[in-house]
Amino acid sequence: MKDNVQFVWRWGKEKSKNGLNKEIIGYKTGDGEYRIVQKMRHSEKIIRSLLLEKSYTSRRGTAEVEDIFKQKIFSFPKPIDLIYTFCKIGTDKDDIVLDFFSGSGTTAHAVLKLNAEENVKNRFIMVQLDETIGKDSPAYKAGYKNISDIGKDRIRLAGNQILNEIKRLTNPANIDIGFKVFKLDETNLKLWDQEALNLEHDLLDMIDPIKVNRTQEDVVYEILLKYGIDLTVPIDQTVIAGKKVFSVGMGYLLICLERDLTVDQIEEMAKKEPTRIVFYDEGFKDDTVRTNAQQILKRYGVEDIRVI
Repeated sequence: MKDNVQFVWRWGKEKSKNGLNKEIIGYKTGDGEYRIVQKMRHSEKIIRSLLLEKSYTSRRGTAEVEDIFKQKIFSFPKPIDLIYTFCKIGTDKDDIVLDFFSGSGTTAHAVLKLNAEENVKNRFIMVQLDETIGKDSPAYKAGYKNISDIGKDRIRLAGNQILNEIKRLTNPANIDIGFKVFKLDETNLKLWDQEALNLEHDLLDMIDPIKVNRTQEDVVYEILLKYGIDLTVPIDQTVIAGKKVFSVGMGYLLICLERDLTVDQIEEMAKKEPTRIVFYDEGFKDDTVRTNAQQILKRYGVEDIRVI
């Protein structure tokens, strides 16, 4: 007991003895007493419980977005420095930052800024509900119909801004400001309604199982989801034997959604030696091609063969 304060031992005598001058250290105070403290071995910045700097205020965030868009678009977004500080302290050089309420996209902006300044390769996932914007708001009058559209433009503009700033200091060739945009939707493939009254119409409709206004690229990304493949893997669109083919992950997966495929064309694709290959169910020229395709692919070591 000292000055009406009850003190207790943090460590036992044995542990204190073993940690002396390793984990704990003593120093003499101004009044002649000695104080024992535990060493801090952190080389990076430790976040405080209160962040009071002006750069962390919502007012600063509003000004930053206004500077990017050259007009007032979004009210009270989080300031870049706030999220930047969190990311700098809480991430390593190759982490993923997830923001489930992305709003104007401050988190994405902060990650891009951190990557450029610290030469790291963190990635971000921004999630935003399809929240509409009021018709009387400046954002709506500027052409934005929902918040996610603001976020997408913010990321594009911020990326270009960062590249222009970095050009003065270093080579921007290694700085990645790219991103992909996905919208949550139903499957691209039609489902046969077994209880439909117009059975003949449904059967004929299933000849082309892909829904109207869906592209091959839409189907490719759905295939990646079904396989559990990262949506950020490289996807190259190429032509093999006159047919458009999507090469995923440096040729790990080939996806061909073309029609009238011949044996020769399938063999040319097999020569690329993918681990997996996906065809359109109605893509084979005839049943003979369909039958021979599997044998040709297996001859080239392709065992995982799927049709949709």
